[in-house]
Amino acid sequence: MQKGNSQLSIIDYELSVHIGISAQERELKQKIFVSIMINFKSLPRATINDNINDTLCYHNICDKLKLLNDKVFSTIEYLCHQVYNLLYEIIEPNYFQFEVRKFPVIENLKGGVKFIFTNNTNNYEK
Repeated sequence: MQKGNSQLSIIDYELSVHIGISAQERELKQKIFVSIMINFKSLPRATINDNINDTLCYHNICDKLKLLNDKVFSTIEYLCHQVYNLLYEIIEPNYFQFEVRKFPVIENLKGGVKFIFTNNTNNYEK
């Protein structure tokens, strides 16, 4: 197997969920965006054999995310943990990081809010 670093990214997968602290905020569905960065521990065999069974299928990952559509959440942090629960079995043992962005109606907030979650605890060790 060849040595090398590789990453697969899924950028801005759109979901529609009920999210917010107040019942009024949760009343209407809001668009959120999930981006996932997967760092492979070893180069996927699909890089040399062109076989979908030897890599992660991003379509399957998106199908898992789709299960969150129409769900109700109070916090972006809890939503992120639910994303993690859905993705863990598919993506492990690779390192992955994802972010969830939402756009609450807050005066002067232009870029939204995002919460980032990673399973690579080595990034935080000192």
